[in-house]
Amino acid sequence: MRPDLINATRRASRCLCSLVAVAIAAPIALAPARALAGDGPRPRTPPLFGELPCMVVVDRGVDSSVHINYSIAGEELDKTDDEVSDGRTHQFLALAQQPLTLPLWLSAADVAAASAVGLVDPDKLTPEDVLETHPDWAPGSWSRITPDDARLPIRFDVAAAGVEWDLESVAPGVYLIDGYTWDPVFNLHSVRWSAIKIIDGDDDDANTPAALLERGDETLYAFEGETLALPGCVDALPGTTARADWALVRYAEPPSWQEFLPETPVSAGPYTLEFTPPIGIGSDNVYVRLQLHDPLGRVYTAYAPTPIAVLEQLEGATAGDDSDSDSGDVSTGGSDGDDGETDDASEPGERGCACTATRENPRRGRLLWSLTVLAALGRRRRDASGSLTASFAGSTAGDAVSVNAVTRV
Repeated sequence: MRPDLINATRRASRCLCSLVAVAIAAPIALAPARALAGDGPRPRTPPLFGELPCMVVVDRGVDSSVHINYSIAGEELDKTDDEVSDGRTHQFLALAQQPLTLPLWLSAADVAAASAVGLVDPDKLTPEDVLETHPDWAPGSWSRITPDDARLPIRFDVAAAGVEWDLESVAPGVYLIDGYTWDPVFNLHSVRWSAIKIIDGDDDDANTPAALLERGDETLYAFEGETLALPGCVDALPGTTARADWALVRYAEPPSWQEFLPETPVSAGPYTLEFTPPIGIGSDNVYVRLQLHDPLGRVYTAYAPTPIAVLEQLEGATAGDDSDSDSGDVSTGGSDGDDGETDDASEPGERGCACTATRENPRRGRLLWSLTVLAALGRRRRDASGSLTASFAGSTAGDAVSVNAVTRV
């Protein structure tokens, strides 16, 4: 075999072995506590929300409630002896801020119920593992639409009826709906990725800035030095400005945000945020956030729906050189006459299995890096996240591909 193909095979094998390790290790690292009984990691059944607009603006002086439609892929009618009595149910929450993370547990009462049947050791949990005690989720930043004692069975007839969100006691603001699957120990958050903005007629004080960066069907990735367009929408008062930042994904520490878009005037309607990953952060994942600052001093933060996988540019590649980058073919090595190889990423002083790519042969890197994203981030089927901790907006589940528009009702 050609030496260059042998090297390519070795590098690909090392990368794929690393991916297997990540796929095994990621759930262990993210789990707040080990399941102690037999109700193991069988697939959970999330609510599915279908195609959605980017944003809906609701005047609560006109509409007293919002109806949430959802569906399910299958019913959950059976339980084992080691499950909580009200498990395999759905509960809906209203989130008044966009999430980077959502804890698996809603309350100490839920933890106690799971502990009573041997599913979790409460002594191994921290305040960050429970939504009610998480420092980033203060009172008022979320509320229950479905009460804890009225969680919904996972049945077709129940899903077909949908959920009615009563707005009488809801403050004006911007909300996402979270469809929570209560099925310990592997509870699941499925965020309905469509903003609901609640206003009070023409009252500017009740017209908070709102933005959403939309979620598509594919993993977000970009080459360092090349621009990625993130479509979305904005609804805000005239005179509002937007700024944007990025941060490396570090799950054990808070993001360290770096500005890439200084404050710029923005108007209501469709909006596209352009992000160019800096050279030097390839083979990493990054968060992106968009912040709106309105004339009344209010700030609203929207996050990219998933972390962005950044592919590394090597061999003197120049940003903007699109040669061979649009092909849909996938390959783990170069073709005869053009090996398209990079130096062995496992040589001393380099980044190990970086799963890099070049403009001469980007496809190998795209394949391996995409696999890395699927393993490390637990990319959902179209209808469910496999991650144990609902991580940022990437935990969103559902068959939702929203349109770039703001709908007023």
